[in-house]
Amino acid sequence: MRRIPLAASAAVLTALLLVLTACGPGTPEPTKTPKPSASPTASATPTPTPEPAPVAATCENIVSPATIAGFAAVGIQITPPADFHAKLASEGNAMAVFFDVGGVLCQTGQGFGAYEIYGYGILSAAQFAPVRNQFVSEGYMEVEGDSGVGYEVPSDMEGLPRYCYFRVDEFTVCGNDDVRVSEIMSTLGLS
Repeated sequence: MRRIPLAASAAVLTALLLVLTACGPGTPEPTKTPKPSASPTASATPTPTPEPAPVAATCENIVSPATIAGFAAVGIQITPPADFHAKLASEGNAMAVFFDVGGVLCQTGQGFGAYEIYGYGILSAAQFAPVRNQFVSEGYMEVEGDSGVGYEVPSDMEGLPRYCYFRVDEFTVCGNDDVRVSEIMSTLGLS
């Protein structure tokens, strides 16, 4: 075994005592650096889901996809709405108001023959008044319903059969018959 010189042992012992006395009572503890406290996070407020913008009425989305497919299957075409609007406006036809209120009125046909007219719009009583007057002057029958008024072309009248249902400030729906009107109301979720 090897002996450690006495002077070296004394130096090690002194260093050890210094270390031990530095941690003993009465000796101030080393200053601790405070840890940054977590700042309170703002509670997340849920972002409201924006309401979807209303979808503009078109000749294709106010009736069922089956109706559109049925038209295409037999070669029935939809007149471009802008063209039909221009035609109605140039004739002074009160039905042009459907376009003026952001609705649509659709004319379908094959070649030069008209097949059907159907449409949807939200009309006030004042906006509908010229349409009503036109219907009445053309011989439409006015039929009061539970929550609206229907206008129907008599069966003995020449031209396209038409049926329109008007609810002031809610909707006006037109079609060749009450079946098409019901389809449009169902497609658009109207009741």
